[in-house]
Amino acid sequence: VDERLSLMLTLAVAVAGVAAAGPSLRPPYSSRSRNQPGTTVVTVGDSVVARVAPGFVGMGWEMDAMLGMMSDIQDPTFAKAASHLSPAIVRVGGITADWVRYDGFSNVAVAAHKTTGPASRRQKGSLGGYWPTHERSLTLSNFTTLLNFMSAANLSLMFDLNELHGRNCTSPNPSCGKSTSSYCHAWCEGAWDLSNVLDLLQYVHDHSLVGGSSPLYAFEVGNELISHEDAQNTTADMITLAGHIQKIWGDRPADQRPLLYGPSTDACSDQGQLDIITNISKVPGIGGFTFHGYPGHNGTGVYALDTLLRNVTWLRTGILTGSDAQGCIDKWNGGPRQTGLQLMLTEASSSYNFQLPPPAQDSTLHTLFTVAQLGQYSKTGIGMVGRWSLSEESPFATIRYTGTDPTTQKRTYRVAADYWVMLAHKATAGPKVLEAELPADAPALAYAYCGWHPNGSVAIGTANPSNSPVTLSLPGVGLTPRLEYVFTAPEGNVSNVAPSLNGGEPLVIQPDGSLPPSFEPKFVGSTGASDSGAETIVLPPLSSAYFLLLDAGIAACSHIE
Repeated sequence: VDERLSLMLTLAVAVAGVAAAGPSLRPPYSSRSRNQPGTTVVTVGDSVVARVAPGFVGMGWEMDAMLGMMSDIQDPTFAKAASHLSPAIVRVGGITADWVRYDGFSNVAVAAHKTTGPASRRQKGSLGGYWPTHERSLTLSNFTTLLNFMSAANLSLMFDLNELHGRNCTSPNPSCGKSTSSYCHAWCEGAWDLSNVLDLLQYVHDHSLVGGSSPLYAFEVGNELISHEDAQNTTADMITLAGHIQKIWGDRPADQRPLLYGPSTDACSDQGQLDIITNISKVPGIGGFTFHGYPGHNGTGVYALDTLLRNVTWLRTGILTGSDAQGCIDKWNGGPRQTGLQLMLTEASSSYNFQLPPPAQDSTLHTLFTVAQLGQYSKTGIGMVGRWSLSEESPFATIRYTGTDPTTQKRTYRVAADYWVMLAHKATAGPKVLEAELPADAPALAYAYCGWHPNGSVAIGTANPSNSPVTLSLPGVGLTPRLEYVFTAPEGNVSNVAPSLNGGEPLVIQPDGSLPPSFEPKFVGSTGASDSGAETIVLPPLSSAYFLLLDAGIAACSHIE
């Protein structure tokens, strides 16, 4: 995609240069958007409000799902499909990260950690449910295979470590009262047995598996343990483990030691969890606070995705508030951010329910949420938005195994609609984030970034959840020449996982993992004031889109950092 986009940019810049050569070809202001009746006005600011890191558009991946995909991870087709998402941080973790033991990293056999707790309430791979009852083995071979895959796909790995090894997690939760829910009988007590984690860390150190050419750059610890241990214990665990990491890597300069992140909370409204942000903010070796965002909750009833994702008000205001994410962001901005502590969203989707009927998280309709989510979080300055998830056997999957081709006997895959939107975001939006203001009653959403072209270019991400076209005007911003990625549902079926790009055939990943030739932007040039699309942008109904405005004329975007 980079080579094709580079070619398109070269052509576009050449056309822009010709257009600027004489007024007969480009009358004054012909490509400057002006307010017209019946349009929605988008006011793009001329100052940078935030900056995002190269791996900002990232991925999450359930530990147990990853372990169950060793055949895929070693498949060049899977790696090639994943490589198009680079640069990206992939956080491998989730609930099951706290229920693995690391085998083969030392000469000492590790006893399996088991519990005889109550039956599970949510199936989660081979570990048996929402709250696992035994540890699964993660071997040295598994770990090496994961690192090899990340290298082949050019992805950066954040690896979540087991915080519960050795603890008894069958006690009643003190806050549940007399509830008999199985969820309330998984409180963890006892000392954390760090020996197994330290074996893995020592092996990683001794074999130089962090930094340099290795894809592993950081560790995380714990996952959604608010209902399973006190926040004070979580803080103590993070500080203790950070100290061990600093000691193990004591022979390396401080800036070459892996950082520790945590606790991947799903409760940004809980004061105890928020206090963790403050309490870890000045601890050597702790790089950031991690949290999760599922603003559509279970995706049913009042949170039915098919309704929420068509609701422009919810898309505009519900993403940060519905997941309580704003609580973590406000706490972070209240002081810890100034100490250098990062804030990372390691699990992000509209709903945590992986058993939803279509249109679910893999649908074309879901791309509206993804554009809005990336646009809103980019303005906060957080370091990562990790789409849940990279791969598994559910609608969560960004890349999903579909079977074996009977002719070639090769494994086959499909990708979620969000996959294409993420690629378009990466192809157009640079690290500088701008403000884009719309009327409060606007029927569509728009987000602005400096583009990947050092000529004042601007990228605009849009989502139109309405059943009617929406016309945008951007006063003072040059709309042509531009590149367009406009995604719509084939034949109006928003459940379809393969969106159409610019009205073309549905997008499908190639059998070898390559992008289809049809995945390229449409070029809209400028040769006069009467050009179609010269002064406005029309968003089709139920569409998501990215536009790269090559001659936008925004001074803040005059160079790429």
